[in-house]
Amino acid sequence: MDISKAIKNNRLVLFSIMSFIVTGILSQGFMHPDEHYQILELLNIKFSGPHQDLSILNWDFHYKMRSWLQPFLYYTSFFYLKNINPFTLSMLIRLTNGLIGVYAIYNLAKITFPDKWKKVLLLTSYTWFVPYLMVRTSSESLATSFFILAYCLYRKKKLLYAAAFFGITFLIRFQMAVLIAPLMIISLYYKEISIKSFFGMLFFIIVIIALGAIIDYWGYGEWTMSSYNYLYYNLIEGRSKDFGTEAVYYYLYKPLAIGVPLISIPLLINYFSHTWKSKDKSLALSLLIFIVINSLIAHKEVRFLTPVYILVSIYAVKEMLCGKNWSRYIAVYLVFNLLVMTKTSLMPAHSRVLLYKEIYKRNMKTLFTIKEVDKFKFTMPFYMRGAIEVKSEEKVNSLGKYPLLTTNHSEFLIADKRKNCKLVYTQYPSWIKRINITDWLSRSSYFSIWNCSEIREVSLRHF
Repeated sequence: MDISKAIKNNRLVLFSIMSFIVTGILSQGFMHPDEHYQILELLNIKFSGPHQDLSILNWDFHYKMRSWLQPFLYYTSFFYLKNINPFTLSMLIRLTNGLIGVYAIYNLAKITFPDKWKKVLLLTSYTWFVPYLMVRTSSESLATSFFILAYCLYRKKKLLYAAAFFGITFLIRFQMAVLIAPLMIISLYYKEISIKSFFGMLFFIIVIIALGAIIDYWGYGEWTMSSYNYLYYNLIEGRSKDFGTEAVYYYLYKPLAIGVPLISIPLLINYFSHTWKSKDKSLALSLLIFIVINSLIAHKEVRFLTPVYILVSIYAVKEMLCGKNWSRYIAVYLVFNLLVMTKTSLMPAHSRVLLYKEIYKRNMKTLFTIKEVDKFKFTMPFYMRGAIEVKSEEKVNSLGKYPLLTTNHSEFLIADKRKNCKLVYTQYPSWIKRINITDWLSRSSYFSIWNCSEIREVSLRHF
């Protein structure tokens, strides 16, 4: 086989995959803390042993309402790599998620748009939030990939395989039931599947959920039904309201604003245009029901609609390719997206992980601060070589060298004025101070590490 010819024929596919690889490597850390504490720290418990401090985990872990399937998948896939650098391990997990995501999009594009699937795949892969979301270790992202794969199997009439993937999707993220159930019911109504097939799929999904209970036993060490616990504590006791509530119309404006209106609004218009002309209404109606039900739930977060964003993007870019003067329009679309991707795909998703990375590299066990720092603790043991102690500078026992941690811009300025402290790591490059026009640095995290040789009494009020 001529390799150069194969590469030439599939260059759009390779460019698409490259978007996910680059984002998976460089978009370090997490978009939301749940992405870390509900997934990677559970994995860390299994890799490091039961001695881990469980107090750092979210309340849903202690109420046993978090499925262990996703950590279990990572555990079985990366068990023999558990002792490697944790930052490399998390990167490999992001890359795995990203490749599953691009494979899911590839399958849907090929089935739904056989004539333009390569271009659809490419444009979707360079819609800025698609690779950014799909490489995340969050349950929303992986569940979206498995749902798309399940939908592709459903379209191919491989219903039992589709049911198995629907079951996995549900176990990864229970909220996906609000998307899976309407799709199956609407398909039954439109006679896309028979009653026999419907109940056959339902039975197979129940079998997968039962297997999930076994995995939960592996995770929690006792028999429990995490899906029931989730339903009971969130919907019956209403615990989710404790984390804030939003207006019923929240999802009508917030995702469009965060998604960059110059990109998100054209995507939505093109999606509506495609849906209006399409004869296949099952998925569109299911997505609509998914949005409506999520809108009726008091606690709302933009990330909860991840499957909507990904699916809307796929169908919207296909509609763009069918329009007049599409090449000029798409060129502008790509430019806007590439500009945003310089931030989302080329920079860490959360800057704090870079601090952990520096401390891990230097094998630091104790750091000192200018002030008493009850406000800052190292609570991500997945990225740590044991406990990291943080003390006030006043507790330094000798005048030898000691590492000083500054956590904001004010503290940075204090340390910077000291002649006895040398900067060895900072979150931002030195030139960033030149564009601090609105003093935005004072409102941002600003982690830095210094090598200091003595203590000097310096008060914040002098600056």
